[in-house]
Amino acid sequence: MRLIGVIVLALVALTWADGPLPFETEDVEILNAEAGDNNYRLPEDLDPISYDIEITPYFTEETTPPGKSQFSFDGTVSIVFKVIKPNLNSFVIHENVRLVEGVRLFKTENDAVVPLLSGRQFERDTDHQFLKIYLDTGTTLEVGAEYKLLVIYVGNINETPLSRGVFRGNYKDEKGVTRWYLATHLQPTHSRQAFPSFDEPGFKSTFRITINRPTSFSPTYSNMPLEVSLNQGERTKEIFRETPRMSAYLVTFHVSDGFKVIADNDDKERPYRILARSNAEGQGKYALEIGTPITNWLSDYLKIDYYSMAKYLKNDQIASPYWASGATENWGLVTYRELRLLYEEGETNAVDKLSIGTITAHELAHKWFGNLITCRWWDNVWINEGFASYFEYFAMHAAYPELELDDQFNIMYVQSALSADSATSTRALQHTVNSPTEVTGHFSGISYSKGASFLLMLKHLVSDDTFQQALYNFLDDRKYQHAFPSHLYDAFEKALSESKQEIKTTEGNNLDIKSFMSYWVLEQGYPVLNVNVNREAGTIALEQERFFVSPTVAATQQVWPLPITYTTQSSPNWTDLSPVKVMNTKTDTLQNVPTDGWVIFNVQQKNIYRVNYDTETWLKIAQQLQTDHNVIHHLNRAQIVDDVFALMRSEMLSFQQYVFRLLDNVIKDLGFEVEPNEHVTRTLNRFYLLNFACNMGHQECINNSVNRFKSYKSGVITSVNPNLRRHTFCEGLRAGDYEDWSFIFKRRQESNNQADEVAMLRALGCTKNDQARNEYLKNILTDDVKAQDRLNAFTFFYMGDQSNAKFALPFIKENVKEIEKAVVLPAWFQNIFANIAGYLDEEGLKEYETMLTSIQTEYPTAFTAGNSAIASARANIKWGSDKVEQIISVVDDLSPTTTPAPSSSEEPTTETPAPGSATQYVFRLLDNVIKDLGFEVEPNEHVTRTLNRFYLLNFACNMGHQECINNSVNRFKSYKSGVITSVNPNLRRHTFCEGLRAGDYEDWSFIFKRRQESNNQADEVAMLRALGCTKNDQARNEYLKNILTDDVKAQDRLNAFTFFYMGDQSNAKFALPFIKENVKEIEKAVVLPAWFQNIFANIAGYLDEEGLKEYETMLTSIQTEYPTAFTAGNSAIASARANIKWGSDKVEQIISVVDDLTPTTTPAPSSSEEPTTETPAPGSATVAFPATLMFLWTALAIILK
Repeated sequence: MRLIGVIVLALVALTWADGPLPFETEDVEILNAEAGDNNYRLPEDLDPISYDIEITPYFTEETTPPGKSQFSFDGTVSIVFKVIKPNLNSFVIHENVRLVEGVRLFKTENDAVVPLLSGRQFERDTDHQFLKIYLDTGTTLEVGAEYKLLVIYVGNINETPLSRGVFRGNYKDEKGVTRWYLATHLQPTHSRQAFPSFDEPGFKSTFRITINRPTSFSPTYSNMPLEVSLNQGERTKEIFRETPRMSAYLVTFHVSDGFKVIADNDDKERPYRILARSNAEGQGKYALEIGTPITNWLSDYLKIDYYSMAKYLKNDQIASPYWASGATENWGLVTYRELRLLYEEGETNAVDKLSIGTITAHELAHKWFGNLITCRWWDNVWINEGFASYFEYFAMHAAYPELELDDQFNIMYVQSALSADSATSTRALQHTVNSPTEVTGHFSGISYSKGASFLLMLKHLVSDDTFQQALYNFLDDRKYQHAFPSHLYDAFEKALSESKQEIKTTEGNNLDIKSFMSYWVLEQGYPVLNVNVNREAGTIALEQERFFVSPTVAATQQVWPLPITYTTQSSPNWTDLSPVKVMNTKTDTLQNVPTDGWVIFNVQQKNIYRVNYDTETWLKIAQQLQTDHNVIHHLNRAQIVDDVFALMRSEMLSFQQYVFRLLDNVIKDLGFEVEPNEHVTRTLNRFYLLNFACNMGHQECINNSVNRFKSYKSGVITSVNPNLRRHTFCEGLRAGDYEDWSFIFKRRQESNNQADEVAMLRALGCTKNDQARNEYLKNILTDDVKAQDRLNAFTFFYMGDQSNAKFALPFIKENVKEIEKAVVLPAWFQNIFANIAGYLDEEGLKEYETMLTSIQTEYPTAFTAGNSAIASARANIKWGSDKVEQIISVVDDLSPTTTPAPSSSEEPTTETPAPGSATQYVFRLLDNVIKDLGFEVEPNEHVTRTLNRFYLLNFACNMGHQECINNSVNRFKSYKSGVITSVNPNLRRHTFCEGLRAGDYEDWSFIFKRRQESNNQADEVAMLRALGCTKNDQARNEYLKNILTDDVKAQDRLNAFTFFYMGDQSNAKFALPFIKENVKEIEKAVVLPAWFQNIFANIAGYLDEEGLKEYETMLTSIQTEYPTAFTAGNSAIASARANIKWGSDKVEQIISVVDDLTPTTTPAPSSSEEPTTETPAPGSATVAFPATLMFLWTALAIILK
């Protein structure tokens, strides 16, 4: 057994490492694919050539003539296709429309009518979403001939974007008038909702779109420019130019009352425009600024100019208030959720601003990978999404290298892939899918993160020049066609051959690049490379084995081709990333290697494998980190942290090798204010770190936030920097009263910025005021929270304060039906019940179990999801509980003896954490980092500093760091009272959350109202998150209820539940009764079945053992009616209990190693005050502690240069 005595990883990484913190991942739809037959695929009997589609939409009564239904549309589609297979007397296409009124078939060469079977011209197979056309007896289609199929039909304009297809949304203009719009979201299997079609990515055609819109509406937008507009009285016919040859899911049209161009580069040859609702004027400037250079860089790098892909091709980006995902790559008209495209100076934080850039790069990359070439079928969706995810970071980095996104790629994608691909149930990149549910499920982290990481590994294997040439070969060979992985392999083989480059394997043979690529695409999982240094012989023995996070899984016989890179202490070289060989055997030995010092493999972590060293090598690495950490590359420091944590989870290493320290130094460096003209990465770092620190309970962070909030509310300052708002508003509301909450609530209602509106929704969830909490929950179920934000609103509430999840339980129980309706998608409904569990302690979990049991019959999926989440939550609680004592005892033995002097002598407002508690230890680590970063966003500071502060202050406040909490609460109070008129967006999360967590119902109502008034979607979501922090029972109940209303967008309802669980350690348990009583409403509100299950799965991770038991009881009560919820919930309960046990076993060992290996100078804490929140109970902060360690150390390993 390998055992390392000491490793200092995190301390040095945290204080001095390079790069910004990783971004949050939000608004991600994850569906659990269900097994299905293979009869959902179309036969390859026909080849579609072109479509003519005409749509006449009907909105409200004013635009709907007699005999037509509101929110429906009349459609006709004419499809020209070529016959491939002989003797066809019937054929099939996809359709999932409301009504098929008639079909006709013509032979195109002479327009002759082809007779169809009398009495049975067509048949609808709704189970498989097929439209079957029957030819008359004795009639067959002629092979090689072209035919035209005409279908007349009626379609639905769906209520929410979660149903995909054609959907409706609305917004209030500057006069408060409700304006309607229609949009499309057809990926991956929903073009059949808009028009009968060959709805598979491999079928490519051209499309001509015609829209008959109400004349009173604004001009329509589609893939191509408008060619003809004909005024026909009450209707205007708009005919658009023909698209390039593309897949049906890329078709789009946007019919609206009030959307317009808000930013334009005024370049007729290379047009780039930002489109949005009429009252978003001025919010498109940043998206315009970044879009053109990214497009140009991609055009140059890929050697195919975007604007050369088709005549008249445009490059519009449109912001939709309601959208089910981050964005979708429709050719010529990319559609984004507002907070992923619109930026408002002073209202949008650095995190959301950076996300605008990376998501824009992702969608623009799709123009080449996804649009120009497309995977033949969704089993290889990684071809689309892996490339887009790769260029998401590297295209944005190329255009804006100061953001250091090449470093962030390691955390966001490489380490995410390693985490996601370490389970026994993981999938290979190429994975068989058939049904729409299976297809949607394959749009998963593996396809994105492992696909992108695979490409990074390939680039460094073959060199950037060869990689670039291979991509050009691929695109040029398959443009306007579909592609299989074999086409990509051929392109790399050709480029490698032309480069005359030789890559050797273990046996000394030249690498077969096609075999290399095929193995990585077809095999699930990845290896850990075990390294044993023989210092006497000067050799290094290598052995690979598949890595599983579970220590009980049997070994496999898989052998990956591994690019081997390494460097040594005697000759450190961190820039040569080309492999010395590809290890394609189980074992190998390196000869004549300097072995007197340390050796580090997988240089800069560019390859997909973990590394485990012999004990002596681990010790030498630890010694180097302690004496001069800068000698080791910052990306390898981050790699070491990530690998060690994973190896400990798998029990390949003991937990003694993990570390947790130094938030204070980072905060000291970043400060609490946004500096003028600072680098964007500094702003982003502060944004993340201050939110992190405040949420951890870091007192200085809290104090700073609360003071800023008070200044803002009292009018002392007129605005809070958008990059400070999250923690400022949250802490202000957490520490504030109902009046504080109402202040933010009103501000949200008045906001014209969606990002700010969401941010305030998050902050409103931070209140502890019962009146505010009740109003927050109720408000989620109203139109004040967009349907897309309702799931998030619940999560914001859970996250807002540790008591919020439990507070929400009665509300959820009493409003299941309303929640189900409000979140729309069945999956989101399930997520409402899953997410809350993770925010409940054991007592809350027990209450939740009882609640779930009471709704089991009527809401079986909620019951299943909730019980699964309870299981996960208990596993997490057990993990933490089992490890905490071990961590602390060793710390006391190994930590420096110098006692830090407190910076404050104030009395604690709550109980003091027990001596040696994990929380107390974390606070010691936080103080110096917070001192370094500060609580304010500094003028012109680097974005990494802003991001560090953002993460750190949120972490510290949530951990109960008193200074962070006080700062946030004071800032919140200042903001609510008008002393300051705004909270920096990068401080809002922890400010609002702590303000609401410490506040009353009035404080909660303040943020609730501010969210309602917001005109910024990012701020709206941020405030939804903050509103979930409240401990006030009235506010918690209102928050939970509100999730199920139109006030929270359907797309945000799943997150809203999670925000509530996260908001306070008591919130998950509080939410149990609400969930139990509102299973049906939650199911309806979240719309997607998978999200409904996630509601029940997610909550488990926030419950302690008592809460998990309550949750189990609740799940039992709903088992019959909601079996999927029951299953999801119980599965999550098991996972939660396992995690709790693991964490408790290891915590003591973690801390001891940290203190033993970190510099001997002991930093003084920023405060001796106790947290204003309760000491984290087992299963609350303790639940998150191990995961928090991994996040904190890995992220901060690349913070500061």
